[in-house]
Amino acid sequence: MKEKVPVILFVYNRPEHTKKTLEALAKNTLAKQSKLYIFSDGYKTQKAKDGVDAVREYIDHIAQLDWFQQVEVIKSPCNKGLASSIISGVTQIINQKGKAIVLEDDLLTAPNFLQYMNDALEYYHEDDRIWGVSAYSSYMASVIEDVYFTPRITSWGWGTWKSRWEQVDWDVKNYSKLRLNVRRRREFNRGGNDLAYMLDQQMRGRIDSWAIRFCYSQFEQNRYAVCPRVSLVRNIGQDGSGIHCKDMLEKDSFVSENATVNMLPFYVDDRILKEYKKRKKVSKLALLKNYSCLLAGK
Repeated sequence: MKEKVPVILFVYNRPEHTKKTLEALAKNTLAKQSKLYIFSDGYKTQKAKDGVDAVREYIDHIAQLDWFQQVEVIKSPCNKGLASSIISGVTQIINQKGKAIVLEDDLLTAPNFLQYMNDALEYYHEDDRIWGVSAYSSYMASVIEDVYFTPRITSWGWGTWKSRWEQVDWDVKNYSKLRLNVRRRREFNRGGNDLAYMLDQQMRGRIDSWAIRFCYSQFEQNRYAVCPRVSLVRNIGQDGSGIHCKDMLEKDSFVSENATVNMLPFYVDDRILKEYKKRKKVSKLALLKNYSCLLAGK
């Protein structure tokens, strides 16, 4: 039997969120065939210590159960912060395994989440246009195919390969090419009109995000992410407990119960656009703006 893609979970000081995330993940059809790596960051303040201790007690308990094929817990003695934790943790595992599925501690997954992620990471492995796989979707409720391409990967349940991950420029050395270039900023924002602003904030030290740097490298390489038509992830951290959750909105209802997902991508061609326009009475430009992204296909 082929080895399943390893799953990496990053946790901090939210025991109830962590509990719900792991319980949902354990209900996945491939859970017992998947190795789970849990990275626990150290506490930043004394106030956070009780939460970190409670999370660590819980994940130590989970490691003794048979929910997954194997559970390995990695505890940091100090606080790295979310971005550094994810960059270093994913690098460690992906260098060993070649690919990885990544979650944070506030994500509920559908029962077929792991199946979708394994299938997509296998199917698109040799497709150089694809930078990664996302399990969250907020755009394509009206499309007929199971997956579509987008120029922006989402951080709510995702996966990638070593060959892509090692190309990411975490220092964003080419930022000067974007900073005052209106045309380039507009092109970057095709994945969402918040991207250029978020990168500005990152470079000014006002936020600490791995995802915006990953997205910028994706943009520079002119690559796409694969997303499902129906979201396979729900974020439960929008209660003010998450680091970057306050400005995020959950727009979609959860979740698909289908056992399999067709990996052939949705392709926006003129015929489909005409049909959509006929039904919805919108222009091609309005359609693309409504999706908040540009789509590509074979």
